[in-house]
Amino acid sequence: MLSGLKKHLCNSGLSDAILNIREKVVRVHKVILCSHSDVFSKMFLGNWKEAKDDVVELMEDDPQAVEALVEFMYTCDYSAVKSQLHGHALMSLHIKVFEIADKYNVQPLKGLVRPVFLQFEGLNSNLGDFFSYCSGVL
Repeated sequence: MLSGLKKHLCNSGLSDAILNIREKVVRVHKVILCSHSDVFSKMFLGNWKEAKDDVVELMEDDPQAVEALVEFMYTCDYSAVKSQLHGHALMSLHIKVFEIADKYNVQPLKGLVRPVFLQFEGLNSNLGDFFSYCSGVL
């Protein structure tokens, strides 16, 4: 079943909604987003602009983090760990993905990000204060 959903991630033919992420437009399927996020469910099923227009403006969100969120919704996989980013840039992406998963209440993605992010704690001992702070959040 997941492979069937994954093929629709890159195929906008059956999409019924749009995510506007800064300069990027991502065509999505409301049923996929709503099945993972009660926040998207409320947007699309409530008396909101998003429900009428089938467009969600995500101008404040990081494009890479949104892409990771959407990919997770279609594949149940967190692939930012396979990213071409390294070091602080990769750690920053993990933080942004965790934040966006929290913002849109996608708890399973938060669960996948948390251990990957915490691996950095042992590798970056000079960031002890930062990780002490983050431990309270994570």
